[in-house]
Formats: sequence, C-alpha cells, structure tokens
Amino acid sequence: MLYYKKLLSFLQTYGLFVSLFTGISVYCFFHFTSFLNPLKAPLIRLTDNILPIFIFFILFFSFCKIKLKEMRPRRWHFLVLAVQILVPLLLAIYLYYTPESNYFVVIESIIICIITPTAAAAAVIGGKLGGNESSETTMVILSNFATALCIPLFFPLFTSKISGTFFEQFLFLLGKIFPIIICPLFLAALVKIFFPKIHNFIVTRLKNAAFWLWMVNLSMVLARAITNAVHSGSDYSMLLVLLLVGLLATVLQFGIGKLIGSIDGQRITGGQGLGQKNMVFGLWAALSYLSPTVAISCGGYILWQNFFNAAQMTMREKHVQKALSQHQSPYQE
Repeated sequence: MLYYKKLLSFLQTYGLFVSLFTGISVYCFFHFTSFLNPLKAPLIRLTDNILPIFIFFILFFSFCKIKLKEMRPRRWHFLVLAVQILVPLLLAIYLYYTPESNYFVVIESIIICIITPTAAAAAVIGGKLGGNESSETTMVILSNFATALCIPLFFPLFTSKISGTFFEQFLFLLGKIFPIIICPLFLAALVKIFFPKIHNFIVTRLKNAAFWLWMVNLSMVLARAITNAVHSGSDYSMLLVLLLVGLLATVLQFGIGKLIGSIDGQRITGGQGLGQKNMVFGLWAALSYLSPTVAISCGGYILWQNFFNAAQMTMREKHVQKALSQHQSPYQE
C-alpha cells in the first residue's frame, strides 16, 4: 500500500512527463521495428476512433464537478476571444494581399495555432493547477463556437481548399466540435439532477478519473502527431522552423492568457483558456484545409504545451506541499 501511494503521488506530480515519454516511446517502438509495420495502419485507425471516446469521458467526469452559477462569462473570456479572433483575422488579411510571401506557411502555422479552440481538457488541467473549472468550461464553449464561426470566414482569404458556403461550413464545424462538448455536459447535468448518489460517487471517489484518462489520451495524441510530422514530407529546416513556431505560440498564448486572466483574479484559468489548445482539431483543420507541412506546427504545439503543463503540475504540487506544511490553504481560484 505504501508503494502504491508513492506511485500515485509520483504520477500526480510527474504524470504528464510520463505521458509525453510514453507517447514518444510508442512512436519510436513502431517506427524502428519493421516487423510491426502491418499493425501501424490499424492502430492509427483505432487511435482515431478511441480519442473521441476518451475526450467524451474526460469531459463528463470534469463537468460533473462544475458549478453552473460560476459559469457566467467574465471580462477575461471576451479578451481571450479577441486574441483568438483578431490575430488570425489580421494575418489572414495579410496573406490575402501578399500571396507570394516567403513566410506564407509560417504565417498559416501561426494562424492555426491561435484559431484552434481551447482544449476540452483545459478544465481538467486548470483544476489540477488551482484554476476554476467552471469558468474554464465557459471558455471552452465560447472558444469552440468562435472557431466554428471564424474558420469559414477567414480561411477563404488564403486557401482554396475550403468549399461550400459560409453557413454550410459553419454548421459542418459545429457538428464536428459541439457534440463532443455538449453531450457530456448534458449527461453530467442529468446525472446531477436525477442520480445524486451516482453523482456524489463520481465527484468523491472518481474525482481524478478525468486526469488519468487525459494522461492516456495525451500519449496517443503525441504519438499520432509525431507520425504526421515525420510523414509530412518537409525537410529538416522547415521542420525545425515550424517546431519553433509552435514553441513561440505556446509561450505567448500561455503568457498573454495569464496576464488577461489576472484581471478577474483567474490567472491560471486564463492561461489555460488561451494556451491549452485542442490540437487534435488543429491537426485535422491543418490537414483538411491547409497542408501537412502546416500540421507540423500543431504537433509541435502539442509537445510544447504539455511540457509546459507538466512543469506547471510539478510546481503546483510543490506549492501545495509547502502550503500544507505551513497549515495554509493552497492557491485556488
């Protein structure tokens, strides 16, 4: 039992680092062992089918803990939305007027890293870091709606791969994004109202279930992202540039998000709201509307944002232990 508690404590502190290492290791294992080649395609399909199921249950467990009265929109929500909308708009206009730009792919990569919506699991990680899960959930819903609205408006300015009318694309993106958010939110509300004993069991005995599921999910997403990057056909110099674009976008968005969130006393929540992106969707959007090369920046973003989250988790655990040792309450928004 003692070893179990030590292992649990280790994973709660360093779990995201373990997930990152696992995802990279799984990719390397299949990449460098040729006799497993026949399994690669079926495993990729299986991963693509499993990821939405994992995200559904991650959200369900997370939504069971939120307080509806704390989901009211705040000033920082709209300021974060302004960054998510206005920066891609300005860059899209620039590409429209300079289609021969030498930095076309780089700017496309910046656009996709910013316009991609807040990750559904931002509430999970934000809650672990001392953020407000209810307020983060509001940001997830608003951000996903903004993405569905802005992609069919902005992308036609610089790519010909998006077809159909604005309304058709808007409904298509809503159909792709919102069921995976609204359905678990609706189910969590039903359980809370009609099955209070089950709800109480979830919030007390399964309170960390979303986090453990996210760890597994992250390993699969990272392995998938590395596969896309390696098979993009880009040379190493472009690969490095786009990885750096992902790093820069990660640092700036987390930093700006924390700065904006501090306006309403929700620094952690704001940082996760702007910085933690649903790059599974970002990868899909880059591959569908832009190019495999642009998708490299999304893979880089997955890596960098989760290294940043892992570092935050480690510092948070140290802060909690220090606060408890001094008989103080840990920081909580």
